[in-house]
Amino acid sequence: MFKKLVAVALFAAISTAVMAKDFKLILPNPAGSSSDIVARAVADEFARQNPGDNLVLDYAPGGEHLVAVNKFKTQTDLTVILGTTTMHVFNHVTKPDLPYKDSEFSHATWIGWSPHIWYTSANSKYKTIGDFNDALNRGDKINAGVDALSTQANAMSVQRFHKNGGKLTMVKYKGSPQTLAAVMGGEVEIGNSSISTAIIEAAKAGKIVILSTTHNSPVKIDDLPEIPVGAKTLGVQQFNGGFLISIGSQYADSAEGKAMKAKLINVVKSDSVKETLAKIRIQVEPMTSESTTKMLNEYRDTVSVLVK
Repeated sequence: MFKKLVAVALFAAISTAVMAKDFKLILPNPAGSSSDIVARAVADEFARQNPGDNLVLDYAPGGEHLVAVNKFKTQTDLTVILGTTTMHVFNHVTKPDLPYKDSEFSHATWIGWSPHIWYTSANSKYKTIGDFNDALNRGDKINAGVDALSTQANAMSVQRFHKNGGKLTMVKYKGSPQTLAAVMGGEVEIGNSSISTAIIEAAKAGKIVILSTTHNSPVKIDDLPEIPVGAKTLGVQQFNGGFLISIGSQYADSAEGKAMKAKLINVVKSDSVKETLAKIRIQVEPMTSESTTKMLNEYRDTVSVLVK
């Protein structure tokens, strides 16, 4: 009897192992970024909801998310990509010869908006967004660290539309962890990044000062001072980032592709993902594929001011 039970258990384990499958989840930003937090939340909940199946994180930062897209396009198996507004909005607006098309993606769902922030090191002379604006008005030369194009857009808006925007120089990094390190290390005077756990912890530890948010309303994070809106003080438009999740369009009508999109939607709707992303002030707003595409196109119209 004991041998029979062992044999049954062994057969079940082997069957589960055979049926289990790993899928790549390609990320456009490095570990420690807000993208990383989103991807880990999605992957953890995916594994919980689909025992034996896994989303395996595959980091591909750089090239304003072109590296991630190129890796995504070369996959021969069903692959998931964490999309961003850099990938699906800002690149389309600012790059006339973009090497990919909307038609290559089949969106599962929009995840949510990610507010960006302007911040400085604790020993900076800028203690408020007003101090930063005053420095620009005086004509001070300022180096600003940025990462994804969606954060670069905020500096681009200052450069183009502030009366002394030409005094602001962008220094580009691969992700928010690198921008944060550059701000704390004094390589740049100010940074613009999406909110991440590392940034929150640095602010709580007194290593950085958060000056303002690009969101259209103030942002409150735990016991930190409320983060004010920056657009009105700077006198220029500011832009948020955001996240969505997609598969290759070649799988859109396949049984495997439809099943994956359904699973991803259930994952994004979960309380676990909502609670995790709320910590970095992303409010989860799941939408259908069609609604996601419509919203992305509308946001392109909004940010087209940068290239007019």
